[in-house]
Order: sequence, then structure tokens, then C-alpha cells
Amino acid sequence: MAIQFACKNCDAMIEVDEDMAGRAVTCPYCERVTTAPDEPVETTRPVLEAPPLAPQTVASIQAVRESAVRRYGVFGAICAVFAAACLLTAVFILLPIMLKAPSEMREDPEQMQRFLIEKLSGSPMQGVPFAAAVGMVFFSLAGLTLGVISLTQSGGKDWAGWIATIVAGGLVLMFCGSLALAASGFGPAGP
Repeated sequence: MAIQFACKNCDAMIEVDEDMAGRAVTCPYCERVTTAPDEPVETTRPVLEAPPLAPQTVASIQAVRESAVRRYGVFGAICAVFAAACLLTAVFILLPIMLKAPSEMREDPEQMQRFLIEKLSGSPMQGVPFAAAVGMVFFSLAGLTLGVISLTQSGGKDWAGWIATIVAGGLVLMFCGSLALAASGFGPAGP
């Protein structure tokens, strides 16, 4: 069985075999010679507690946290505005083309989609609706995420978080709704 004791020079805990009891041993930490006790010594070290935080420190930590939460809300609102701008860009590009379509094509989503592809192919604006759709999805998801984080961390007190959540959440619902309609056969991608 081993004997544990504290070094008298450096106060580090040393463990030696029982046959070294009462003999001089070298501390592996401070490399000084100390005497091992005849039997194990119960040594308890005092638990060091951190000093309590000053009220100014607690206030500054809270201020930093509130600043970060507000920043999330503002960034979320900016992302929501970018998502809405992407949606409006796609609408302003596609709407004039759709209004020029013959009335019989407006009733059939598949024919309307072919008409749009035909009119946009070869034009400099060909990739803009796709890029706008991707931008809308990305920025609306980012805005919704940042808005929800801001609201949950601020307890619902951040106005920018509310704006981000409402605008970006509405765009996400609109996009998911159009995907659900297309998947069920009611949209332009349906059968």
C-alpha cells in the first residue's frame, strides 16, 4: 500500500511505497529531501474559491451580452432586407415578361414557364431570377436564424430581432409554401 503525504518544502502531494515509511525521500517536484511519515497522513487542502465578481464586472459582462444580442438582431434584420430585395428583383424582372405573355399561356403554369425560359434565354438577365431565388433563400434563412437567436437571448425585447423574425420568417413560409404547392402538383413545377 502507498503512503501519500505533502512535501514540507513545496506542499506538493507525494506518494511512496510503505517500505519507505520513516525514511528520507526526494520530492519529485522540488527535488529536495523530505521525510516520509510512518503511516499515511490525512491531508486535506483548502478549496480555493474565486473572489466574488465586483458589481462593475457583472454589469460590464451583461452589457457585452446585450450588445451581442442587439448585433444579432440588427444583422438578422439586414439579412431580411436583403432577402426581400432579392424577391423584389426577381419579381421586377419576371413580371413584365409574364405580362407580355398571351392570355392562354397565363392559365397554364407549364406553358408560362416555357415562355419565360424562351424569353430569358440568351438575354443578359438570364441568370438573375435564379440568383435572386438563391439569395432570397439564403438571406431569409440567415435572417430568421439570427432573429430567433436575438429574441431568445434578449427575452423578446429586441426590436431588430422582431423585424428579422417577422420579415425573414414570412419569406421562408412563402418559399416553403411554393415548394409544397409545386410538390403537390399545383405550381409551375407540377405535372
